[in-house]
Amino acid sequence: MHSPSARVTIEGGIADVEVYRENVVIEVRDYDIQAHGGNGRDLWTDKNGRKCSRYFVPSDGQRMIASDCASELEKFASDLGSLLEMSVSFERDKSPDGMHVLSINGVDFYFYADGAGYDGWGKQIRLGGADD
Repeated sequence: MHSPSARVTIEGGIADVEVYRENVVIEVRDYDIQAHGGNGRDLWTDKNGRKCSRYFVPSDGQRMIASDCASELEKFASDLGSLLEMSVSFERDKSPDGMHVLSINGVDFYFYADGAGYDGWGKQIRLGGADD
């Protein structure tokens, strides 16, 4: 018999998850979005075209919500652009394996689309002669 990494027990419509190993990340897809008042803009679409709330829970129990992360980055970009009058844009990546891009005054800041955090930054380099 296999030794499980985690056990999910469902009783009375409530799921209880017990994680037995470290560094395990569990993907949760909640298709009961109407019952929870899900926001259509923040929902994820699976390969069958079904919408759900999608988030990841690492073994330490901290819930990582990818769509909440992207929504907060959108708000941050909006605040920077309007309050500080900076050149700011935000591009949300629909793929959970992709990167959200927050661009501030020509510098791109990359965030994991699965809600796992910040990846780094980059700036386009202009190539050319000394007169450029």
